[in-house]
Amino acid sequence: MSKEKLAYCGLYCGTCGVGSGLVSERAKKFKEVVEAYKFEEWVPDFFEQADTQLVLDQAIKALGYSEEDIAELKEETEKSKFDFAEFKAGLEWFTKVSCPGCRQGGGMPMCPVRMCVKSKKIDGCWECEEMDECGTLLKFEDR
Repeated sequence: MSKEKLAYCGLYCGTCGVGSGLVSERAKKFKEVVEAYKFEEWVPDFFEQADTQLVLDQAIKALGYSEEDIAELKEETEKSKFDFAEFKAGLEWFTKVSCPGCRQGGGMPMCPVRMCVKSKKIDGCWECEEMDECGTLLKFEDR
């Protein structure tokens, strides 16, 4: 195991989805699926299509919904709209995400573990006498 891939906290960056390239690789594969199935063409902004809205309004009224119920349904739908452009931008970001590891300048710039280890001039938390009761390290325990 190379020291460059060993984080100050003791995690091995090679097992991280971002550090190992797994996240980027999977995002690229998913992007290929999105493009192959032409999702952009058939994931329309459904409720902005006037004829579709008219049919939906009639169907909802036929089911016995009141005007208030319809307004509430429209409001909820508006909140949960799928923004395909935003989705594509996010997916594109994930295709490029990478991290060389915190010893190589990756990770959170102001990581409290990194700052603590560097201030103590040690290689990592495992060399610290206070590690067992360290509040800084415990904050990251569930990650």
